[in-house]
Amino acid sequence: MRLDLHTHTKFSRDSLSDPIKLITHAKRIGLGAIAITDHNNIKAYNTLDPKLKTDTVICGEEINTDKGEVIALFLNEEINPRSLMDVMDKAQEQQAFVFVPHPFDRLRKKRLDPTQLDNKTLAKINGIETFNSRIVYWKEDTEKAISFAKENEKPMLGGSDAHLIPEVGKCYTEIPNCDGVEEIRKHLFRGNTNAGGSAGSPIWHVGTKIVKMIKKR
Repeated sequence: MRLDLHTHTKFSRDSLSDPIKLITHAKRIGLGAIAITDHNNIKAYNTLDPKLKTDTVICGEEINTDKGEVIALFLNEEINPRSLMDVMDKAQEQQAFVFVPHPFDRLRKKRLDPTQLDNKTLAKINGIETFNSRIVYWKEDTEKAISFAKENEKPMLGGSDAHLIPEVGKCYTEIPNCDGVEEIRKHLFRGNTNAGGSAGSPIWHVGTKIVKMIKKR
């Protein structure tokens, strides 16, 4: 069963994707579920029909911290940007699954470098995104993420980081077949994951910049 654990909608500053169209596309291409992980909010998830929330959509958030971005999944409440330790504490209160997105993407200004975390903080990180379709230096940066996850015995995850609907599913997480969001949660926490996918087009980054300009008007 394939999941895309890193997607964005119009509730992010750099996307125009409609949440329902995003979910519909994910189903059409055969994904079992997706996580909506908008920047610093869970507004898209809160607009959805309750059945979608239990069956195929995970409530997530890509959160700014003083150390860089993390993604928290299975949230009940939004977590505001704050220090990494405070974000981790808030996530643990909600029994959220926290992972580091695009950890070695050299072009990301807001990436969190997990090699700089002390052991106590790293122990609170539940997974590492090893496959992200928006990474430009694909081979080298992906290999670094895989090596780090293996060395630190962290579950490996894949997410498209889709800001445009056609990007959805380009990178993915594989888990055993299951039904519903709660079963997905169990597999992630148990580390029953594989990750895969391929690099996307650099044109997608151009599209994101155009969206940012449009939204600033």
